[in-house]
Amino acid sequence: MFNLFGGPFEGALDGAAWSNESVSWLKPIVAVLDQLIIPITIVVAIAGAIWIIILGVKLARAETADKAKEAKGALIRVAVAIVASLVLIWLLTWFATNITTLFNIKPFSGISSAA
Repeated sequence: MFNLFGGPFEGALDGAAWSNESVSWLKPIVAVLDQLIIPITIVVAIAGAIWIIILGVKLARAETADKAKEAKGALIRVAVAIVASLVLIWLLTWFATNITTLFNIKPFSGISSAA
């Protein structure tokens, strides 16, 4: 996949911890996230900014106090949703790059008996 923006996981996928059998299935998922995380963040930010502008115009054109209150509530909800989305994207990025160190992953040798 073409990575126009250069993902945040570049270099994180090259470590020896990714050769571990227990996390090797995660490597393709993180590679896809590496390709998509920045474009997704840009789309969320642009869509949110456009929606906030539309709601701001709606608030400015409100003829009654009830409509203004409704538009203000919608504006606040959209702003909170955008911030929450961006924070979740950031947390996903941070978690995906640090998963091997967070869980102290060692090579998986399967279940062995102590006999």
